[in-house]
Amino acid sequence: METADVVIVGAGVTGCTLALALAQAGLKPLLLERGAAQTAFPNAPQPRTTALNTETISYLESLGLWEALKPHAAPIDRIHVQQLGKKTTLQFDTPEGSKHPMGVIVDNGVLRTLTHQAVSAALPFWSEATLSSIEADAAGVTLQTADGRSVRAPLVVAADGRQSVLSAHFGLIPERYDYKQSALVAIIEHSEPHHNVAYELFAGDGPIALLPLLGNRSALVWNEETSRAEALFALPEPWFCESVQRATNHVVGTVRLVSKRELHPLVQLLLPRITAPRFAAIGDAAHRIHPLAGQGLNLGMRDVQALVDVVLEAARVGGDIGSAVVLERYAARRTLDIRSMAGATFSLNALFRSTNPVVKAGIQLGLGAFARLPKQRRCLPATPWGKARLRGSRPRAFNKMGVISTGSRSAAGAERSPLGLREISPLRKTWRFCSGRDDDLNYY
Repeated sequence: METADVVIVGAGVTGCTLALALAQAGLKPLLLERGAAQTAFPNAPQPRTTALNTETISYLESLGLWEALKPHAAPIDRIHVQQLGKKTTLQFDTPEGSKHPMGVIVDNGVLRTLTHQAVSAALPFWSEATLSSIEADAAGVTLQTADGRSVRAPLVVAADGRQSVLSAHFGLIPERYDYKQSALVAIIEHSEPHHNVAYELFAGDGPIALLPLLGNRSALVWNEETSRAEALFALPEPWFCESVQRATNHVVGTVRLVSKRELHPLVQLLLPRITAPRFAAIGDAAHRIHPLAGQGLNLGMRDVQALVDVVLEAARVGGDIGSAVVLERYAARRTLDIRSMAGATFSLNALFRSTNPVVKAGIQLGLGAFARLPKQRRCLPATPWGKARLRGSRPRAFNKMGVISTGSRSAAGAERSPLGLREISPLRKTWRFCSGRDDDLNYY
């Protein structure tokens, strides 16, 4: 039987990054992946892409991953938010003198390949390793694979995605909320340059995102009510491309598909707890949020950083890195951020799908005030993309609304969302945010 300091189950980006960070700090991690290692770049563009914000870029840079990734990453120099049919917009620009753009977009296949190459060269990596047994006791966890290999460690980490076998073994079943929407994703080529602008366009039942890629290409993420998304998915390619052009108001000209289309149901999954005895969950194994803000992986990377910090703090003093105290510190550092980001994306999605005229009026009133208040311009660095500078005319969208009133009322009369968070009406949140009284809305 082999031994390790930490066993990480799942070799996605968060699992690989955690393994590299621990190895570079002098610990002995072991990475398990049920699939094959992906060390060759995909032959064709992948329909799914990943957004990395400045914080994630800096962390990857500190681990030596960014230099290899940079040539494959398309920068985001501006985020353009618009409610279609309205003339006003909200734009965020990369601050002058910034070392990195406010974010980048990377092909999922490229990102996975580069991280697999890095871990394969740096640490023990068991690929095609299907778990056959997991036994936990007071001192550690023993894992055995179907091909007879076994390993024991004081801490095991679930990084095995949204249907986490490891989390389920420790009795953690995610809380599920079905948005009754689906995301239609594809890579498109267009006739007009994107100028490194990411478009977030609100229309119909959900937002449409156009995320810049290298060259005259963009990643399309079209969120719609599921039946409509299925109808769009079934359209012949020429009709589908015409629908994209109309839905995006031709912001990038004529388009054509350069990848296959994929359709993904949108659900929110949150573990009730992200730790158990000798166990921690990170990334999609711990949470899956609405893709509206493109912050899923960035949220997972903050999990990685927090877990690395508490584990190394314990290791430096010779402590038990899988102890309850260490895991409590990790949970304390991550739970609020996870729940808050889930609440923010839930709220934004509900706000822009709302047909309530009071809600719509509240958005327009609040955003008009937001655009005109100098103080709010100074508050803008607190965005999910890191530091940003506001430009443009009166905005129609912003990113710190919190949770809107769509849930049931408790006995005390306070409304609650599927997240279990106390809800405040959109108008009240708008007033608090624009007046600077946003202490309870600091989601990012």
